[in-house]
Amino acid sequence: MLVLALFYICNMLKAIAIDDEADALEIITNQIGQHCSDIDLVDTCTSGFEGVKSIHTHKPDVVFLDVDMPQMTGFQMLEMFEEIDFEVIFTTAYDQYAVDAFRISAIGFLLKPIDSEELVNVVNRLSTRREEHLFKRHYDKLRYNLNQKNTNKQIAFPTQDGFEFIYSQEIVYCEADGNYTTIYLADGSKQVFSRLLKETEMLIESYRFCRIHKSYLINLDHLKKYKRGDGGSVKLSNGKSLPVSRHYKEFFLAKIKQ
Repeated sequence: MLVLALFYICNMLKAIAIDDEADALEIITNQIGQHCSDIDLVDTCTSGFEGVKSIHTHKPDVVFLDVDMPQMTGFQMLEMFEEIDFEVIFTTAYDQYAVDAFRISAIGFLLKPIDSEELVNVVNRLSTRREEHLFKRHYDKLRYNLNQKNTNKQIAFPTQDGFEFIYSQEIVYCEADGNYTTIYLADGSKQVFSRLLKETEMLIESYRFCRIHKSYLINLDHLKKYKRGDGGSVKLSNGKSLPVSRHYKEFFLAKIKQ
């Protein structure tokens, strides 16, 4: 029993929560206590300045960090560290554009008011991310995507040695290929990424992309024709015809009417 107890303690993630709102700190403290048994919340801070001191003192595995704080934002606080050797889960009440940037960057975030189920889901993804040491890459990508204001944004797709940047309007459609996704581009070329189609969908769904089949995700701006049928089919700008499954037909038709 003692060995098991020591194993459990050693595998807990040490955490700090930083938020200028006392109510928000109380909520996340209570929710971590109730729903995240593998998180040890060792400190709470009400400013970025306190947060910097606490991180140096406690050396946490993960920091729950409010984005919008007076005097020092969450982003400005992170810039004070030469090396970010801890995971960060941002808490934010930002608008949809910023939420899209977080999602595209594959970085952990929680929308305020924080939902307990979302909290558990984000925490459950921490172990893999820490093993792969991906936070610095994802944070750089987040800063990049937050600065992209035009509609034809560059999307950062993770590769083995970094990222491949592709403008959203260059993508005609995406096709599932086992654990990979093939992205077909307007110039006739294609790119293959080690990512499930569902994961790719989460990256780009806010850019006028629509799932039409378990194997296909299309850019609605490249849609040229829809042919009715059991599910029907679409014709895209590159001349490619793809089936629409019955499962996705209603969702697809609703999207093209928006």
